[in-house]
Amino acid sequence: MSEQPPKSRRMPIIGALIGISLGAWLFLEARGMQVPALVDYWPTFIGIGAFASFLDYALTKTPSSLGKGVFGVVLCITAFLLTFHVLDWRHPFSWLPALPLAAGLGMVLTYAVSQEGSHRTLIRGVVFSLLGIIGWLPQFPQIQALLPSYQTIWALMFMAVGLAILIQQIRK
Repeated sequence: MSEQPPKSRRMPIIGALIGISLGAWLFLEARGMQVPALVDYWPTFIGIGAFASFLDYALTKTPSSLGKGVFGVVLCITAFLLTFHVLDWRHPFSWLPALPLAAGLGMVLTYAVSQEGSHRTLIRGVVFSLLGIIGWLPQFPQIQALLPSYQTIWALMFMAVGLAILIQQIRK
């Protein structure tokens, strides 16, 4: 009889770490200590979720937890950049490419550490990573002069991904 791999404990770990950190913040504030405003440091909770995913991978060796940790780190960094106005919420094309990039990097890493990984995970990871990278290329003025508008680029990328998924489903 083969031994089953340990079940992921990611969600309870996230709850525990957020409870501990939020409790510590409230305790320090109640004791009269100067603590940073949560409005400025809310992305920390995304980072805690990423840390919990890495911890879950260390405990259970669940490959997807490692990918979710990478996704969380990229999302946390992006959220801090938005919070401190390095990126602007009103210009989604300055930060939107972080989402497919984060998902793609997470999928590629999940595939890399998984012994039974599907090539589909790798292909999706590469496609999403490329979408993120291509989405950020227009940020550079030299490249921007050669390309159409952001909206046109994203529209074409979404149509290409949608077409690829549709073709895959029709072939089944």
